Amino acid sequence: MPKAAECWNMIGIGNKIHELLQEANDFTTLLISLFDRLHDQLKLQTTMTLWSLWKRRNTKLWESIDTTPLAIVTRAHDVL
Repeated sequence: MPKAAECWNMIGIGNKIHELLQEANDFTTLLISLFDRLHDQLKLQTTMTLWSLWKRRNTKLWESIDTTPLAIVTRAHDVL
């Protein structure tokens, strides 16, 4: 399973994203639909997880350091 999918499952939105992937034509539509369905705290957590996934991507690309899904979600939570 891709790390992003593991992160989404860990914060409890994996099923929502899977459902929206069937409906959305592009990332923007998916993201707007997702945020329409989340309460405020989960919106913040999702936003920080997106940021942490991006940070993980850059760290892997530029420093060859891989990060576990747990570390990605933990970093998002700690920054939040």
